[in-house]
Amino acid sequence: MVIIVVLLFSACSSDQLEIGKAKKCAEGFLNTLKVNNFDEAEKYYSTDEFYSEATQTRSEKIEELATSIGKVISYSLTDSAFVELKGEPSAISLTYKVENEKINSTQIFIIQKEGSEYKIISQDVKAGE
Repeated sequence: MVIIVVLLFSACSSDQLEIGKAKKCAEGFLNTLKVNNFDEAEKYYSTDEFYSEATQTRSEKIEELATSIGKVISYSLTDSAFVELKGEPSAISLTYKVENEKINSTQIFIIQKEGSEYKIISQDVKAGE
């Protein structure tokens, strides 16, 4: 009986999201923006993300944002939280204060596990904060 409980507990805990891995995803993305590698930055996004449009690729949108607020200089994590929405997979919200070349920003990333990897499903950029 104890073995069954341990196996069930192990199975449940393996599906839990890890903030450290979500941070690695968001910070990997921000680090690619430090060197203006927009094609590489796109790889941190979910393939299911609706962000991309037919007229403009996601990497073009990332480059456009970088052009308007400037290249990432530095960043620091200011908040993290687990996000549970009814009917949706679990996610992690990470908020970063980002120093950019032209104007600083607050960037909020929503990250979910996609297969074995953590991917950005949403990014909200508030310039001037």
